[in-house]
Amino acid sequence: MRALRSAVLIVMWSASVLFAVCGNEKGTEPYGLSVEEFALILSAQESIPNDSIFVMDFRTPQEFMAGTAIGAVNMPVQILDRYIPELIEMKNEKPKLNFIIFCRTNNRSCHAAQVMLKAGLKDIYVAPGWHFWTDENMGDLVVKT
Repeated sequence: MRALRSAVLIVMWSASVLFAVCGNEKGTEPYGLSVEEFALILSAQESIPNDSIFVMDFRTPQEFMAGTAIGAVNMPVQILDRYIPELIEMKNEKPKLNFIIFCRTNNRSCHAAQVMLKAGLKDIYVAPGWHFWTDENMGDLVVKT
């Protein structure tokens, strides 16, 4: 259990070094995750302290209902501004909180990441969009709501 938690934390650290996402430079926020890293984090959610990750799906409610990642909360990007104060409060209460965000193709999640960064939020990881998921790489980590 401890080893799995360590592996997830190493994945999150390595993502900040290895992957550029949303047109930014490597090592700057938002950080990018590979599908494999995202799957590892999702599969380890039960063993990770609940103050460590918050997974957000920025697709529409209709897209969300068709299927989403285990543990994801639907937060349509069109109304993200309404949730910024709540996200800031969450981060203040849980300073080690990492935001893992995704949408269908990363367009909305990249926009959301910029909104979140502009609001002063940190530790934002953009996971590959739904469009990149397959049964082989995500399998039982996808649920219908």
